[in-house]
Amino acid sequence: MFTAQEPEGIGPDKYDETASAMIAQLKYGSGVPFSRLEQMEELLGIPLPAATQWEVVEDAAELMKPDPL
Repeated sequence: MFTAQEPEGIGPDKYDETASAMIAQLKYGSGVPFSRLEQMEELLGIPLPAATQWEVVEDAAELMKPDPL
């Protein structure tokens, strides 16, 4: 068994910020339900369940929350 080396510039995060932003934009900006996104991504060969999409968007939203006063 061989393990490939990671390419340079790969960070520790599983999902890139652009993926989080795109999922959130499609869901909340365009009104596409997570279940429909899941079906579309499956057609593209991307196994990303609706529940995982929610977690990705929730984690990204944590970064944008204002600090409590």
